[in-house]
Amino acid sequence: MRSHGDCFGPLDKLSDMARRRGQRKGYLREKSGSWILAWREDAVDVTGRPCRVPRSMAIARSKGPGAIGKRAAERLAWDMVLSKLDAVSLVPAAMITVADFVRQRFNPDHVWQLKPSGQAHYRDMLTNHVLPKLGGYRLRDVTPVVVQDFLTRKRAEGYVTVVRNDKERKEVRRDFAGQTLAHMRNVVSAIFNRAKNLGMFTGENPAVGTSLPKIAAKERQALTAEEATRLIAALPGQYSTLGALLFTTGLRIGEAAGLKWKRIDFAKGALTVAENYTKRHWTTPKSAKSVRTVPVPRAVLDALAALRGDRGLDDTVFVTSHGNPIDQNTTCAKILKPAAKRAGVPWATWHSFRHSNATFADAQGMTMAERQKALGHSEARMTLHYTHPEMERVRAGVEAIAALVLPPDSKQIQ
Repeated sequence: MRSHGDCFGPLDKLSDMARRRGQRKGYLREKSGSWILAWREDAVDVTGRPCRVPRSMAIARSKGPGAIGKRAAERLAWDMVLSKLDAVSLVPAAMITVADFVRQRFNPDHVWQLKPSGQAHYRDMLTNHVLPKLGGYRLRDVTPVVVQDFLTRKRAEGYVTVVRNDKERKEVRRDFAGQTLAHMRNVVSAIFNRAKNLGMFTGENPAVGTSLPKIAAKERQALTAEEATRLIAALPGQYSTLGALLFTTGLRIGEAAGLKWKRIDFAKGALTVAENYTKRHWTTPKSAKSVRTVPVPRAVLDALAALRGDRGLDDTVFVTSHGNPIDQNTTCAKILKPAAKRAGVPWATWHSFRHSNATFADAQGMTMAERQKALGHSEARMTLHYTHPEMERVRAGVEAIAALVLPPDSKQIQ
């Protein structure tokens, strides 16, 4: 470690920048009961021009509880700041703020390449959470402490939601779910990973090593057989068939909304997931593993056949009155939620059918590998089609699930 004289000499002059002299000199002074370190730091401004900027920060207390002497403060200043300055000097675009980097590089390079649902997720996290708190920081000033404080503050603040009933409307403060806080941290991590890849940030990603506040995860609810029967019966028209399809096969709502008639093989009693319709955009399935063939119980196949009429092979199965694919959010709010309220399960969403399918498939004795293939979210490498014995075992499972909630006469499914 350098001596006191080496570390704390006069501040370098701006003209020294051209010679790339080391920056590791500073001035320590006592002010208002604290040791304050001042120094000048090499940087690049937003136009790309090298510059040297003055910086200062409180190192420790000089009076009161936890106070330390000047010699100890000098050692702390060296360890915390001065010893690291040359390593981060003249980093390209080091002066750019998080908000400017997101606008100029992160959104065009990363976010806009994602599927619509991914773009919507990043917009929500950035607009409502990350940028209001971290957007004004320069990239180089964001440390693990800054990110940790951001997460802790978000937990403490929570969010306000509107709760309505027949008599009143009120605002209720709720805590963020642990998974939502994890999403915020992951977005911050993605920003700095991109900055590192572009050479605009050096050092460790500040999101790495931060801890998420401990919040009890909300218990996921699955429909019972009785609840599923009531809900499917309460759904009107084609949506009753949609609910039956989701419950017995475990399809995602976007996969069902993008289902085309040509993907249904009535002879073999199966359908193939090859398209996805979500956020009113056509996309490929969520991942390569989501492209799969799924057996469909006979009662649901018969109900689907009754829906087709004279529609062509390239038409989607579930459509609006204008012939467009259904939108999952609109149908959830206007169709599913009212029906769920009538059925006595107001908490149900389209995803509840998928979660319930996984629960019932386990109860019917389907193996983990079979359930993973049917749901399309296994971590293992998947093939597009089942082997014949696998298909028959899964078919037996979905038929058993259908028998629990669907009437034997498919005409009773609206």
